[in-house]
Amino acid sequence: MKKTARRSEPKVAEFNKQRAIGNIHCKLRILNGWVENGIPVTQSGTCDDIPRTSAQISLEYFPKSVRQFNAWDASQNSNEIQAALPTICRNANDTLRKHAHLRSEVVQTIESLRLRAADQFEGTKPLRIGKLRAALKLEVHLRTLLEHELIAIRRDLKAEKQAHNNVVQKVENQSKEFKEYIGRLTNDNERLSEENSVLIRKLTKIAPLRKA
Repeated sequence: MKKTARRSEPKVAEFNKQRAIGNIHCKLRILNGWVENGIPVTQSGTCDDIPRTSAQISLEYFPKSVRQFNAWDASQNSNEIQAALPTICRNANDTLRKHAHLRSEVVQTIESLRLRAADQFEGTKPLRIGKLRAALKLEVHLRTLLEHELIAIRRDLKAEKQAHNNVVQKVENQSKEFKEYIGRLTNDNERLSEENSVLIRKLTKIAPLRKA
């Protein structure tokens, strides 16, 4: 019995798969460029789910979810951006589902875009103002902690120094008392020695009388 030859994937299907992946990579390059350099500002773009400040700037449309990424084909953007961007088209969700690493990159890029948009609404410049402010706040917080720690170290050092001085003073007082005690014992010993000498002399005089 002859084995049925395994049918190879049609070349057209393989071409379409590679084109779909290439389209996703092209979208990612565009969006990552916006993350790096700032999302283009437009008069007609909207970004309703990002809070605005008094600057009231408008940014070009950018996908805020995987579903919107799949549907993004630049038709949502202004004519100026459409003319400047390379050709991109919609892509099927199945393509990302079959390529977990690409889907993960899309999710990360979307989150980075949302942070970039928040920074631009906050500062009206393509700078990471939010991150800079957070870094400054962290630096101030750390400096305050260090200052408090330095104060605590100085306080502990002062307490240790005072305790050391107290111990030194106590030792000096004990040494002085010991010397005074030794002095008293020396005087008592000299006095007793003198009294002993006197008694010996008296006994020397009395001894012959007792024999007589």
